[in-house]
Amino acid sequence: MDDFRLLYAKKRLLYLLQEEMEAQEVIFNTLKIEDKSVSTEYEELFRQKDALIAIEAKRLVDLLIKGEKGMKPINEKATQKFKEVVMSVQEQLADLADYFEEDMDVDVNFVNWGHVYTAKDIFYMLEEIKAFAGLSDAE
Repeated sequence: MDDFRLLYAKKRLLYLLQEEMEAQEVIFNTLKIEDKSVSTEYEELFRQKDALIAIEAKRLVDLLIKGEKGMKPINEKATQKFKEVVMSVQEQLADLADYFEEDMDVDVNFVNWGHVYTAKDIFYMLEEIKAFAGLSDAE
């Protein structure tokens, strides 16, 4: 499959969707003060835009389906290594989940401030990992 065509179709669809959302936000605020005939014209424009978005979405889906059937990784060794690393990360995350499920292996009746600081340090490290992965909540 032509990666460029797929990327173009994705970007075009995202652009159209973003443009549609921005236009609707502006126009809906305007329609509050406009008359009914103008409102009808805008509704027709939105219908035409929705049809264009549907066509682009179908084209993207067709490209994705066509690509999945005969697509091979560009670099099979890198793909294999990537999968191995992802599996290792998933195992480490499972270990961390178990660790916290068991209250960090600490008897909650004997928690002290050292445990609190350790938990906070781990929390901040996880926040950094999320930010590095592009999952940060702080935007």
